[in-house]
This record gives sequence, C-alpha cells and structure tokens, in this order.
Amino acid sequence: MGTHYVALACQRLDVPMVYISTNEVFPGDQRRPYFEYDPPRPINAYGQSKLSGEQSVKDLLNRFYIVRVAWLFGGQRNFVRTVLRLAETVAPHGLTMVADEIGSPTYNYDAAAALLQLVGQPFYGIYHFVNAGHASRYDFARAVLRLGGYDHVQVHPITLSDYQRDSTPPPYSVLANTAGTAMGITLRPWQEALAAFMERAGLAKQA
Repeated sequence: MGTHYVALACQRLDVPMVYISTNEVFPGDQRRPYFEYDPPRPINAYGQSKLSGEQSVKDLLNRFYIVRVAWLFGGQRNFVRTVLRLAETVAPHGLTMVADEIGSPTYNYDAAAALLQLVGQPFYGIYHFVNAGHASRYDFARAVLRLGGYDHVQVHPITLSDYQRDSTPPPYSVLANTAGTAMGITLRPWQEALAAFMERAGLAKQA
C-alpha cells in the first residue's frame, strides 16, 4: 500500500516514479536468465508484495521506471559481512552454504550508478540492473572468503532443502539486463564489484 500511495502522489503531481523491485518476482523454475518481459510469478510473500507494488505503479502511472535488483551487498548489513563474521566465529568447523540457489550478486553502488544514468531519460518501463554474471551462495561465499583472507576456512555445500528458512527463495533467479544494455547502461562483473566493495569497506586482505 505504501507504493500505491506514492504512485498516487506522483500521479497528482504529474511526475515520473522510480520503483525498486526484486528478482524474487520470478519463481526460479528455469535455467536461463529472466528477461524484463518474462511473466513474473512469485513463490513467496516478499516477491508477491513487490509484484503488487509493480502493478500499482503500472496501473496508476504512464511514466515510471521499475528497476529490479538482486542479492544486493554494500552498507553495514549484507551477505558479505555475514560471511566474514561467520568465518571469524566458526572457522574451526567451517561454513555451510547453499550450492543450488543461483542469483545475481549486485553491488548497491553499481545499481545506484546505473539508476542515475536512467532517470531523467524518457525511456520508461521495466529494467534489470544487476552486476554481470551469476553465482550460487556457495560460490559467492568462497569469493568473499578468498578476498577477505580466509582461504583456510572450509565451505561445505548444502542444498536449499537442507537449509531451513522462513521464506522460500527462487532457486534460480538470475536477471538479464537487456533493456539497460540497449541504452548503453551496463554493470561490471560481480567479482569485480565485490572486490571494489571489500576494498572500499576495508574488508579485503591487505597485501
């Protein structure tokens, strides 16, 4: 409903709206990246809520940018910092990470920079702004540990069915940035973005 009210305000003021959505509007039942025009079909409450927000924006406005992002890292609370914290506290036993949940790790700085290139241009619609490439949670965690100087910490792969959580994530939710690329808006590979974030945040191993 919050999105609905913001869209109503934009309608009243006759201004475009930016709505940040998610990869979790897709069910994850295919093995190719999801394009902007693929039909969404969320399998959890979070994805349904974000899709409802998308629908409110499309119903109420003609000028909007719906931008889907995924697996954001940056700031103080994110997967990267969690993996490093766990490496410090449970290193003797190793970590367990899901190996069959595949997504698009994305540096929030890069997503924001892409968004700044987009807004102000009259090319309204749906966009996927994610760093290039894809990874499992297991792959992502191993990259974090390597850059953070925790190569000695073992990572044990598990499956989604082994990991109990309150929500049901889509097993494969890689996003394809086709609309942005057509406009010249591209994001670097997630590995480069991860290294840049960890260096900027002081989390990378010092040479």
